[in-house]
Amino acid sequence: MRAEQKAQMRALSKENKKILHKMNRYLSARFLNTVLCRDLISDQIGMALESQKRGESYAQTIGMEPQRYCHALAESIPRRSFMEILWTLLSWLFAAMAVTVPLLYFYTLLFPAFSPIHIDGLAMQIPLAWIIKYFMVDAGLILGYYLIRLLAYKNSPLVFILYFIGFLILFIFADNLVLKWIGERLLSVHAVGFFIGFAALSAFSFAMQYFAALLIAYKKQRQGSKIQSEEKQ
Repeated sequence: MRAEQKAQMRALSKENKKILHKMNRYLSARFLNTVLCRDLISDQIGMALESQKRGESYAQTIGMEPQRYCHALAESIPRRSFMEILWTLLSWLFAAMAVTVPLLYFYTLLFPAFSPIHIDGLAMQIPLAWIIKYFMVDAGLILGYYLIRLLAYKNSPLVFILYFIGFLILFIFADNLVLKWIGERLLSVHAVGFFIGFAALSAFSFAMQYFAALLIAYKKQRQGSKIQSEEKQ
């Protein structure tokens, strides 16, 4: 949510706030166009505020079960394009990798006896297999996170348990197979340089994702304006 939307949410009652938070989670996980989805959520927050002024709950205003209403809203705007989805996943993956290697650096500083990484200042000699393994684990975490949001409107404990089990299987799979395929080859990286490089890639991917969303939103808004002008004529 944007800062403006968060400020409006604070003015809502506890019941309305709970419904809107669930709605935001549900709609955000449907891979809907980012720009149009934010506008849609903003409109729903405005509706909830108007309901409160009239002394009604938001649930009374929408007149149906919130999940059914969310599904109907999701059908009203286009889904993200392939490029928007790709840039979204890449932005999260690059951000995760930007954090992972510096964390491994500090882990090695604290527990050098339990790490195969060699440190010289900020330079690191790190097994290539570890880089690939954590790349796979980060990708699995991000894809799993989106799958949870897609499959669970109410995020039941069972879904989280399955996610955790899947994560452990992925970690063991990546740990064993990558070491078998890659072996003991080392890669020289600079901890700060690695962080800056992948953080920059994440920021670039986020900008490209938003640009891809704007293109679709602009086309949708032009189509809406064209239909309105035709109806007036």
